[in-house]
Amino acid sequence: MSNPNIFDNPENDACFQEKINIYNLSQYFDRQREYKELTQRFSVWSVQPGIEVSKARFTGTEIDLCVICARAIVSSGKCVTSIACVFCQLWDCLLGYAIGNSEFLGLTRTALGIDDYPPVQCSPLAQQAQIEGVSSIINSWLNLYYWQRNEISILIQDAGWEHQEFVTLSDWTDEYPENALSSLEAYIRLIEERYPWAIYLCPESTNLSWYFDQLPQSKELVE
Repeated sequence: MSNPNIFDNPENDACFQEKINIYNLSQYFDRQREYKELTQRFSVWSVQPGIEVSKARFTGTEIDLCVICARAIVSSGKCVTSIACVFCQLWDCLLGYAIGNSEFLGLTRTALGIDDYPPVQCSPLAQQAQIEGVSSIINSWLNLYYWQRNEISILIQDAGWEHQEFVTLSDWTDEYPENALSSLEAYIRLIEERYPWAIYLCPESTNLSWYFDQLPQSKELVE
């Protein structure tokens, strides 16, 4: 049998055709595997709570991340009692006490606090006060959610996740566990950036040790 001429059409070569078929088959399996992996990732993304990296947004049902430290998990939905973790609530209460309030940012108010306001059949002045009070809470909470998104963006960059589409909540909490000191550092940065007038009322509010000195037993939280 004579060898095929190199100028002959390779499509007529059975060995060549067999190699092409093997290659095409391997490509098919590769595409199937990639499709399966993509489908699995999407299933995780659609079911599991976590961080949508491109928007630096938390996606989940009935749970959320603390609006200040973006590390601890808090309840969400209709039963929400606070938008911040217990650590951030603690620092907020300490600063509130220092300037004459029970809280500074009002982190433990329920949802919009509507039940705390007068009924609709009250006087026009009381109704206006109700509207202004609810608006004030909404604006305050929106400001904190903007802060949360910024914190999430920073933490995404620090963890090297900026090229991912989604980070599951379990991965997030493994990388950034709830921590009293991290919470306090975030709280102080929030005060410095968004509420500088509070520093005028309480200059010590930017000092980490001051918060622990106000509540000695809280020192155990960072040990």
